[in-house]
Parts: sequence; structure tokens; C-alpha cells
Amino acid sequence: MMVQFGSEKIPIENQSNQIEAEGTVSWFIKRGNMLFGYIESTCGKEVYFDTSSLMMPECADISTGDKVRFVIVKIDLGDGARKVRKIDAGTTYSAGKVL
Repeated sequence: MMVQFGSEKIPIENQSNQIEAEGTVSWFIKRGNMLFGYIESTCGKEVYFDTSSLMMPECADISTGDKVRFVIVKIDLGDGARKVRKIDAGTTYSAGKVL
């Protein structure tokens, strides 16, 4: 089975149908302990995330421009990010890895 994600077609070969991707935090709003915002994935698609999406403690100090890795899921707003975690700038990754 293939899934269209942005301009890429990504094979889904497992039962969980979760796709791991990379991107950059494009913006977010923080109010108290809650935050929400968007990640621009490497294929150019904007993906929503919120406080519950972040892997702690590594994302406790997340900032605009941070490089992140995440799992793409379908939500009411479109594409959402789960298991968001920061990655080192020197790390390379093959987009579309199926978990």
C-alpha cells in the first residue's frame, strides 16, 4: 500500500500505518504549560503539533527553527505530529521510514 504525503509516495508495510518524518518547527504559541504550532516537514507539508505530541524531557525547550523527527498521524485538522523529538543538526535521516 502507498500513501501520498506531499509530493512523495511512501510505502506502508506494517499494520500500524505510522510514517516517521523530519521537519523544522515553523511556529508555535505557548500559553502557560500548553503549546501548539506547526512543523514544516521535509516534503513541504505543514503538520500540527501540541503539548501532548512532544517527547519529554528532550522537547521541554523546543524553539522555532528546531529540527525535529516525528510520527505523522491523521487528525481532525489534517496531518498531526506525534512523538516529536529534537534531532541534532548533523544527523541525516531517510524521510518516510515506516515504524
